[in-house]
Amino acid sequence: MRRIKKLEDAYKATVDSSLEEIRHFLKPAVFTKDKALDLLLNLKLVAKETKHPRSGFFEAVLGTMRDRTTVSV
Repeated sequence: MRRIKKLEDAYKATVDSSLEEIRHFLKPAVFTKDKALDLLLNLKLVAKETKHPRSGFFEAVLGTMRDRTTVSV
């Protein structure tokens, strides 16, 4: 049920609402790597579905974050 609710919410989302969620999330007490990747994935999907002019940029940001979070230092 939680997954269905998340998909329904994502369908209603806009690029601006997705960016606002990311801005809110960046507060230090709330930030986690997994949540950041989830938010970026949602932003990428919303931008692609709404044919936002920066959808390619958001996809590149997600790809870069995934690459950087899986690299061993």
